[in-house]
This record gives sequence, C-alpha cells and structure tokens, in this order.
Amino acid sequence: MYIMILMIMVLSGCASSNVASDATKAIQPSESANNQETESVATDLPEQLPETSSEATPPVQTELARLIEQGYQVEKEHVFTQQFEEIGELTVTPLTRYGLEEEFPVVLVLRGEDKQIVLTPERGDSHPMFSSFEAIAFKDIDPESLKSGYTDIVVIANFITGVGQDGVNPFSDVFIFKNDSWGGFVEDLVLEERVLDAITDRTITMKQVYSLVKPVDVESFVGNFINADSTKYDESTIVIHQIKGDRVAFTLDAFHVNGDDKGIENGNVNIGNIDQGVAILTSNQAVYKAEGFDFTLTFTFFSNDTFRVSTTGDGYFGHNVYVDGLFKRSK
Repeated sequence: MYIMILMIMVLSGCASSNVASDATKAIQPSESANNQETESVATDLPEQLPETSSEATPPVQTELARLIEQGYQVEKEHVFTQQFEEIGELTVTPLTRYGLEEEFPVVLVLRGEDKQIVLTPERGDSHPMFSSFEAIAFKDIDPESLKSGYTDIVVIANFITGVGQDGVNPFSDVFIFKNDSWGGFVEDLVLEERVLDAITDRTITMKQVYSLVKPVDVESFVGNFINADSTKYDESTIVIHQIKGDRVAFTLDAFHVNGDDKGIENGNVNIGNIDQGVAILTSNQAVYKAEGFDFTLTFTFFSNDTFRVSTTGDGYFGHNVYVDGLFKRSK
C-alpha cells in the first residue's frame, strides 16, 4: 500500500512539471512577437534621423536665396512692410539684376507669416537692361474702379537699351500690381499702358503716375493742339471743335519740308489734312475712319490734358507726312 501511494506521488510531480513547462512556452511567443514588431519598425527607419531646429529656413527665405544666387540684388532702401486688405501684413522686397539675361531684371518678393508671393512684370523677351530702381508705393491707385478700397503696389524703374545715340540715357517703366481682393495681385497692363503712352519725358515720377491714372474728362479737350515732336520742318496740329455725346469733331493739318531750309525757300513741302473729321468716342478713345479708304486714326485721351494719335492702314497724307505722336495744347 505504501509503495502504491509513493508511485502516485511521483507520477503527479511529473505531470506538474510538464504543465509548468507548457505554460512557459505559451507565454514566450507573445513577448517575442512584440520584440519582433519593434525590431521591424526600427529597421525601416533611417540609420540617423535628420536634426530638427526651430530656426529652420522657411520657403520664403529659400525663394529669396534662389533669386540672389541667380544674381539678383536686394534693393534694401526700398524694402517695406505693409498691411494689405484680405491678405495681411507682408514684407515687400524688390530685387534687381544688371546685364542682359533671359529673366526680367525686376522682381518683387512678398513675404508673410504663412504666405509668399512673387511678382514679375509681364514684358516681352527682348526687354531692355536695368539701370536703377526709382520708387515703390502702396496706394489704391485706381479708386474709381470696381476694386476700390484695396492697397495696390506701384513701382518705377529705369532702363537703358545700350543701342544708338540715346542708348545710355535711362527711360522709365511703370509696373502696377492691383490687389485682386482675393489674396493676390494682378498686373494691370491697361493702366500701365495709359501711363506710359502719356509720358512726355524719358523718365517719370510717382506724382505723375498718380495723375495719369485718374479718370479722363474727355469733354475738356476742346481747343488747339500740336504734336509734341513738331519742328519747323515737320509739324502736325489738330483742332478739336466740339465733343458731344460720342462724337468728336476735329480738323487736322500737317506738313513735311523736303530739304530743310532750302526746301522752305523753294516751297518743296508735302502736306496732309482732314477737314470736318468726326471720330466716334468710346471711353477715353475716339476713332476716325476714312470713307472709301483703308485708313484709321485713333485718339487716346489722358488725364494730363494730352492725347496720343496713332494711325493704321494705307498712307493718307503726303509723302513723309506723319501725325502719329503725343499732342499737347498750343500756347
């Protein structure tokens, strides 16, 4: 009996040992799985993580650096911080570059807390060489427009062609970027053209720009006008008799002397004229079309009491008689 009890106890101990061994094996795979998962994630990471810094260069600075690397220089005296409606506070940085390059030599970079705008004037590929950055202003440049009440950006820069007698004499170009009220800017090419067409000198001031973008009182142009480029050998004059409704009644007289003073003595003069002409007015432009002849003459009126005449079509006047140009009142 004693021997039987002893054998039962031995068998029971072996069973307990097997249960404990199985329990250990059941726990170990769960822990190993966690370790394997951690090792798998660590393997996917780069050996060395990039260093982070609170002073990391923002994209705005990268754009400035890119332009400077290309040879642009910051016009430090013309860097300003301005509040723009619907956009917020922006620092406006003009950059310029000398020499003949494919890219236009004047660029504006506008930087805000979370915003960057790069403005490059729209000009042809054959642009002149940059000479000097003259002025920048922030103003509602066209308060009579539908986008009134928003601050615009106006820039004046001087350029040279490097060709011909006046190649080293600078001339102005004007860039007007209108606040579009949607968080951006749009270059107003029509307004720029109006200003540039009215310039009587090679350069222009910001005060003149402000004057030239004002609405034009076309009805005030009744009177005598002369082409600003007239000489004693080439002259063209226009008399505007009446402006009523959409009709502009005028006469035009022009001449060209062949042979300078000797031509005057000999009466060797070619002439051209329009009697009782009527041009049709639309906004600040009036168009005259010759009857039965392919000839069109266009008046473009400006707010500084001048207007420009341009012609298209076949020759309408005598040989070498030209009337195109800017007209101002006769004294």
